[in-house]
Amino acid sequence: MKQTVLGFILLFAALYNGVGQPQNLVPNPGFEVMDSCPKTFGEVHRLKHWENYHYTPDLFHECAATKYVKIPINFFGQQMPASGKGYAGITVYHQKYPNEVIGVALKEPLQKGVSYEARIKVSLAERYSKYATNNLGFLFTNKPREAYNGKKVHIRTTEVIRETKEWVTIGGVFVPDKNYRYMMIGNFFDHEHTKRQVINSTVKYPAAYYYIDEVYVAKQGKRMSFSSGVAIKPGKICCLDNVLFDFDKASLKPFSQKELLKLAKLLRKEKHLKIQIAGHTDNIGTEKDNLDLSLRRAQAVVDFLVNHEDIKPNRLQAKGRGERQPVATNQTASGRALNRRVEFEVLTK
Repeated sequence: MKQTVLGFILLFAALYNGVGQPQNLVPNPGFEVMDSCPKTFGEVHRLKHWENYHYTPDLFHECAATKYVKIPINFFGQQMPASGKGYAGITVYHQKYPNEVIGVALKEPLQKGVSYEARIKVSLAERYSKYATNNLGFLFTNKPREAYNGKKVHIRTTEVIRETKEWVTIGGVFVPDKNYRYMMIGNFFDHEHTKRQVINSTVKYPAAYYYIDEVYVAKQGKRMSFSSGVAIKPGKICCLDNVLFDFDKASLKPFSQKELLKLAKLLRKEKHLKIQIAGHTDNIGTEKDNLDLSLRRAQAVVDFLVNHEDIKPNRLQAKGRGERQPVATNQTASGRALNRRVEFEVLTK
């Protein structure tokens, strides 16, 4: 299997469905469209398009008939959706039971030899998870019922994902060795090849369970999610994920800071690199207020890099773009969430 596996936590995710952006090949990517609301565990089958490819993955939604699969509080933990009103959940590790896998038939097959980007937002469910693990990722196949335990993967996170309060984006870029029709999400490795860390020793379930939202697979476009492996050249635009702000605020949430350390590391490595930090918003509010908010958020990133990481200020520019450059529709909650983003553009190298 020819593959480029970038095992990393990506910084910023937007599902690029705007004009000129690659089409998301995943139908129902936010787990919003259902035949009916979930009533109990293991009801991914109620979702449009999605399938249970192994064991008993779960569907969580605001309309759930029972508290066990409701949001934001359910049997496994507490989490609001990354966008919209629902998300899925899978067991990525359990001492006694199999790993769970969900999947979907893509809108069109992946093409052999073409570069694709795939990413997903995940959050560890704290009430059910004694452990946090790595290996959560994507497998593309034409035989999903046979592929779940094949110890093959196209993209996975090599880092252990520990976050329970925030959504973390994982993913990468890969080149398929053949045309693939189906996408699968899960941990395709056994216990021996899966890292795990104890998160809460008082939890009685010997498991690692992750919520999943905002799934994206598309041809590699102009904008790329930033990682330590991304190619840096003038004109390159990279999205900063996991750089988070409270609603209508411009103060960086503490969770964002460790993500910005990766950008600081790049700037220290590339000593002549100059970048522009750009903030973007959805269209809720006035255009003037959104332009101001986006600039203040971009400036907060610049201030962090200058004041905490000793990056020279003449290497950084802050730019507010407001609501003017959406990458998704503003007619839905999930689209608006994707438009609220921070990017950087390489000016000189």
